[in-house]
Amino acid sequence: MSTNIFPLTESIIYDNIVSIEKGSDGANQRSLFENSIAIAHAESPQSHCEPVADERQGSQMQSALRVIKPSYPQDWSAYNKAQTSEKDLFQSLLVDLLKGIGEPSQKIGRPRLPFEDMIFSAAFKVYSTVSGRRFMSDLRDAHEKGYISKLPCYNSIFNYLESETLTPYLKMLVEESSMPLQAIERDFAVDSSGFSTGVYKKWAEAKWHNGRLRYGERQPNAVRRQDWIKAHIMCGVKTNVITAIST
Repeated sequence: MSTNIFPLTESIIYDNIVSIEKGSDGANQRSLFENSIAIAHAESPQSHCEPVADERQGSQMQSALRVIKPSYPQDWSAYNKAQTSEKDLFQSLLVDLLKGIGEPSQKIGRPRLPFEDMIFSAAFKVYSTVSGRRFMSDLRDAHEKGYISKLPCYNSIFNYLESETLTPYLKMLVEESSMPLQAIERDFAVDSSGFSTGVYKKWAEAKWHNGRLRYGERQPNAVRRQDWIKAHIMCGVKTNVITAIST
């Protein structure tokens, strides 16, 4: 024997069925019956759970609104000005950074090209992202502006980039270039990245997407570890300035 857990619903439905049978207007009685069904549903225990669900949904929506990251408007005027004058500013700042860098001692061999000129040329070459031959147009323009005293050949730039003599000077310049932000930056983080040595292969693919390339198996177009240099960097959390680097 089953027990009805909604006795009020059963009573209202039964009373309305009786009234429909006795009534003369079928349409009106049908309407009354449907209204009674709605009333019974409102009085049932299930209906009391709906406001609780609505409250939970509202609470979840409010929580979602609180975690939305704020967005900041882009200052397009300043952005455009910075982008259109970046190359000129880079050269000017690089020249100031290299002043007084000094010359490594040399006792034998052909006299070296001015060290400031070669570091400027090497750094500017990497910044330009073009080939050494194409870069000569930019370097001639820098020479005309007085940024370098002598115009080197593109092969000379490659020779200096491969020279270990340049390494301590470049590290010193990285540290020196971060000094203007020492009043702002207080927190630092260590990170690393891979740099290619002249191959057209993506580090992300070699590291994450193709394990065979990562370990440099004998196969066409395989990425060897010699093709990449891993650099460890110390960077500021607020300004992202690099304060130290080691390979």
